[in-house]
Amino acid sequence: MSVLAAPGDVAGNIELEAEITDTNSTRSLWKGALGALQLSTKADQFLNETISGMKPDPWCPERPVLYNLTVTALKNRKPIATEAVRFGFRSFENRHGQFYLNGRPIFLRGIAINPPGRTVPDATATTRKFAEDYVRFLKERNVNIIRLDFLC
Repeated sequence: MSVLAAPGDVAGNIELEAEITDTNSTRSLWKGALGALQLSTKADQFLNETISGMKPDPWCPERPVLYNLTVTALKNRKPIATEAVRFGFRSFENRHGQFYLNGRPIFLRGIAINPPGRTVPDATATTRKFAEDYVRFLKERNVNIIRLDFLC
């Protein structure tokens, strides 16, 4: 969060609150306090917190369910910074040479998408509709991993 890089007046006891919401319905999956940090201007601080009791829908290529995590930093019970990130719940592991996604075996079928100027026509490669149509086309052909190559 930006609070870690804020001026010296932010140093001190900072409380963190968070909420996890479904990106489609904004239904709250969890909301609560994460704890407190004693910030100084000299060192970064980290907080690890385990949240139990949630029943999220797992992310998978066929149904990419996403959630928003919003964390708010408070000093003297007043918000001083807020940060949000979009993410999906999933587990990924390798058992005996086979990939498993959310406890189920998955065969990875991938493709690399090149940036404009490298086989994708410039006129079409920059539109959202083209990207959505292209991904839909790849999914119809059972592609479940897409790598994007960008030139820097």
